[in-house]
Amino acid sequence: MNVTNNLGFALAGQGKLLEAFDHYFKALRIKPDYAEPHYNLGNAFKRQGHTEEAIDHYSQAIQIKPDYLEAHNNLGITLMDQGRVKEAIGHYSEAIRINPNYPETYFNLGNVLKRQGKIVEAIDRFSTAILIKPDYAEAHNNLGNALKMVGKVEEAITHYYEALRIKSEYEEAHYNLGNAFLRQGNLSKAVLHYSEALRIKPDYAEAQNNLGAALEGQGKLEEAITRYANALRIKPDYLVAQRNLKRALQLLRNPIR
Repeated sequence: MNVTNNLGFALAGQGKLLEAFDHYFKALRIKPDYAEPHYNLGNAFKRQGHTEEAIDHYSQAIQIKPDYLEAHNNLGITLMDQGRVKEAIGHYSEAIRINPNYPETYFNLGNVLKRQGKIVEAIDRFSTAILIKPDYAEAHNNLGNALKMVGKVEEAITHYYEALRIKSEYEEAHYNLGNAFLRQGNLSKAVLHYSEALRIKPDYAEAQNNLGAALEGQGKLEEAITRYANALRIKPDYLVAQRNLKRALQLLRNPIR
């Protein structure tokens, strides 16, 4: 039974989801009240984008094992994907009750609170996640975003750099540093970090657009136009890039004298 579930877990780790499903369901046929295969099925269905099935299996895992920390946390994430915020918060809160030192749940709660506009509370949750797990790159990055939203740009920059110290190939942290420096008017550093984000993830439409804005600020209009066009090639319905490209082309045709 454990062997069957564990084999399914190993196969899922190799990307062999169909074989993994077979082993998880086999484990449940042997023992229907076995929480772990339900949890693993939840993860597998979520990975495939089947959120309803994922929610069902996480819920069954919790019904069998009410103190299943990871199932509460992952069910919260999946409920958030469906916009079911109140239910998600309930499961995050239950996860914290089960284990007050589980950093991922504080991180997820921070994301919910930030989405609700409760920025000060979000900062507190991200900070708690980092206190528990100092090398949590994603928490440093998201704390930086929340701090920037309340005007604490220098503190935000410190956390973005810490995220990159922990996880050097982290395109979002480079992108967010670009945004912070663009906001401060430090165009050369903005260009540097947008370029790094694009080195890691060339199809990052937002970084292409914002690099265009930084280049335009430096007077490099033709390079900016290329970046705006790149952003639209990646994401054709990107309204900000459409406006930027239109304005830049007009400036190129009719330069301000």
